Amino acid sequence: MTDIFSKDPNLASPDEVFEMGEAYRLGEIVERDLTKAVELWRIAGKRDHPQAQLRLGKAYLEGEGVKANLMVGLKWLRKAAQAGLDEALLLYGKTVLDAQRDGTYAVKEFKYFLHRANRGNPKYQYFAGHAYYTGLGVEKDLALAAKYWKLAADQGHGESQYNLGQLYHSGDGVKMNPIKAAKYWKLAADQGHPQAQFNIGLAYYIGDGVENDYGQSINYLRLAEPEGAPNTLFILGLAYLDGNGVEKDQIKAIKYFQRSARQGFESAKDKLREIGAPTIG
Repeated sequence: MTDIFSKDPNLASPDEVFEMGEAYRLGEIVERDLTKAVELWRIAGKRDHPQAQLRLGKAYLEGEGVKANLMVGLKWLRKAAQAGLDEALLLYGKTVLDAQRDGTYAVKEFKYFLHRANRGNPKYQYFAGHAYYTGLGVEKDLALAAKYWKLAADQGHGESQYNLGQLYHSGDGVKMNPIKAAKYWKLAADQGHPQAQFNIGLAYYIGDGVENDYGQSINYLRLAEPEGAPNTLFILGLAYLDGNGVEKDQIKAIKYFQRSARQGFESAKDKLREIGAPTIG
């Protein structure tokens, strides 16, 4: 990397200029200097380097190496998002919503945000749905939240699929429909969404919106198990206790209940008391 510092940043490649900035950010090879890092990222960013644009966006939002400036930070994040950086889009969307909540944000930028959603971008549709669901920047409207999440969900956006499933299950903003709830949870679960994996696992376990299928239930609950959520552990405990979808095994059931109970899950504590097992294993 030392070789790149012999080059004029205005003549070096965007990648090289970005790496120079990173060296100043981290204090590698050169003394740490965030102001210098920002100067270099600006050169690379103006030459359409997405990672440099992301760094600039963060710097302006946080006031690191440069005076904090919300609008300039969002401008650079938008450029990086348009180049396809998911991290930039997520930060852009979160910042838009947070700023709207604080009443400090320009309406013009939020209109752009919704414009991108209305042009069919599923990631912006997700954030538009979130805005309408929470009432950040716009009047709260659960029907519009459902509309935007469905647009994104039908394009394969996992978080929107999960959220839409929640709305269909509760009947918020849409007519309650457990079958559609299960459909969208399954779509999200198959993309690795842990909460959706639990929800569809529970749906198969109790026959909510889908036919009861203990085998499918266990498959999805085991996918969700690494997250260690107490509700997942509790249902797996019930499965082993009753022999639903797995070989009956009270010892395994107790271990699952204890892991759940240690997180304060009252149903697991009650079940341990019911079968005469200690709460802490």
